[in-house]
Amino acid sequence: MKKVLLALIAIVGMSPALCAQNIDAQKLTLDLQKMHHDGNTLHLAWWLPNEHWEASFKDALGISPEEKTSILSELDQYIIFTAMEGKIGPFGGITGTPKDKLLPKISLETSETTLLPLSESNISPDIKHFLSVMKPTFANMLGQFGNAIEFVIFKDRNNGKENILNAKSDGAFTLIIGEQDLKWQLPLGSLMPPKFDPDTGDEFPGNYSYNPFSGKKLITR
Repeated sequence: MKKVLLALIAIVGMSPALCAQNIDAQKLTLDLQKMHHDGNTLHLAWWLPNEHWEASFKDALGISPEEKTSILSELDQYIIFTAMEGKIGPFGGITGTPKDKLLPKISLETSETTLLPLSESNISPDIKHFLSVMKPTFANMLGQFGNAIEFVIFKDRNNGKENILNAKSDGAFTLIIGEQDLKWQLPLGSLMPPKFDPDTGDEFPGNYSYNPFSGKKLITR
């Protein structure tokens, strides 16, 4: 297991690995992250659906196909975010809200349900260990915000069958941190083939149906 975790730390910290599935790593990250800055208060969240992990694991060395399947199956039972609420000081330093005060402020809303973060006792030991090992890597990737992030975990599966959130299906959801709403529209454009204006050739994200400037129906190539 230690070998697997070391390999995962290496690949998650290397965003180009996401390109292994012809996914633009930068565009996917932009789709998954939301941030709101109001005065000296900052809210940041990074959704980590299985598509993120699948792309990262695809060409990972030192992990067998069986191990990848096992890890993804375990992760698929949860909805996982990194999140932070921070106060920006006069010299730009960020003081994050401690986890025990942050989690009670957070909820996840979809068109059908409202979820609250799971308590530690309702998260599997494997997932807790996995995320504790991953946290320094994500903190490093987020730079000055990294020291204030916390993992926030919700139970996935609707009636034990379908995932509540699906990055490739139509829908929307909102992560609420205190009084701040961070909203995602689905599907994520970065996970879909790009669309093009048939007249001008202009490229748009894959979740666009029409050119927002001309109203022209877009096509795929």
